[in-house]
Amino acid sequence: KFEFKNFYASSISHIIQLIGVFFLSLYYFSKYTVEIEFIGEKFDPNKNYIFAVNHRSLNDPPLLACVIKTPISFIAKRELFTNPFLGYLISLLSAIPVDRDNTGSSTIKLAKKVLAKEAWKLVVFIEGTRSKGNTLGEPNTGAIFMSRLTNTEIVPTGISYRENNHIVIKFATPYLVEKKTDINKEAWSCLEKISELCDYSIETRES
Repeated sequence: KFEFKNFYASSISHIIQLIGVFFLSLYYFSKYTVEIEFIGEKFDPNKNYIFAVNHRSLNDPPLLACVIKTPISFIAKRELFTNPFLGYLISLLSAIPVDRDNTGSSTIKLAKKVLAKEAWKLVVFIEGTRSKGNTLGEPNTGAIFMSRLTNTEIVPTGISYRENNHIVIKFATPYLVEKKTDINKEAWSCLEKISELCDYSIETRES
């Protein structure tokens, strides 16, 4: 992997994010009609949160950064870090690599580092990959596990792409995963909340 590990959740990373978000916002809010809705209690921009989000498009990460605001970190597939330029760039932005089949201790360590810094947010795409069509895939348990481990609230978030460059992003009320909660069942429960937010059905359900 190609990374700048010392820059994770750093002030330098935050500054780079601010610059990037400024220019990205000019692009996205001029090209798209972005509608933002809060279903229930709003999240506090000055607190740490884990955003559990559905994943439809390559536009999702930069668009979320513009809407949620910085400082922010994303869990990203390990394969993105095999390219030297892209790997170094996204690690400067505090994106955290993960093996989608086997989450390692380094991923957990970096996620904990991010959530230990004041006001930093962590975005986890709950399906682990981009979904196809208007359906959601099975949920991974990473967001639920990190919420229990770090005592950080989850914000279920739904993104839906509609006609005429219209994008709707809905945020549900933040909630904390209880320590005794079954991780798999809670992951499906969270996915169901996201499904309601983005109006996409769940393709496969837990047996």
